[in-house]
Amino acid sequence: MISDLRVRNFKSLANVNLELARPTVLIGRNDAGKSNIIDVLRFVRDCVTDGLDKALTDRHGIEGVRRFGRTRPFEVEISLTTSSSEVYQITLTGRGTVKEERYSGGQHGFLARDGRIEHMTGPLAESLQGSSFGPTDLV
Repeated sequence: MISDLRVRNFKSLANVNLELARPTVLIGRNDAGKSNIIDVLRFVRDCVTDGLDKALTDRHGIEGVRRFGRTRPFEVEISLTTSSSEVYQITLTGRGTVKEERYSGGQHGFLARDGRIEHMTGPLAESLQGSSFGPTDLV
């Protein structure tokens, strides 16, 4: 179960930190961001199951998910922590490419920057260290 959700610059969500419990109920006025909280969870699910390209295409590209500032587009940052202390984080550039992706849980984990694995732990670590992968290939 997801116990903690942190989101920056996803749609209307500038900087959100939520502790989730069972059950979690989202209450707020119209345009407060309740639907965007649900969509960020769906977005991560879609990235993991279908890949980043499809997840972005389904939302009309990076423009459909990122906040946009007057001077520049913002990076999108999403972090999920589970009740068993697993952590998944992804940072997308304002252009829709993966700047950084990381996972840690138990004996397994990885850190990838700009599509290249910089650090990995677990059974595949020796064979995959330094390899290049697309976004979310290892999740």
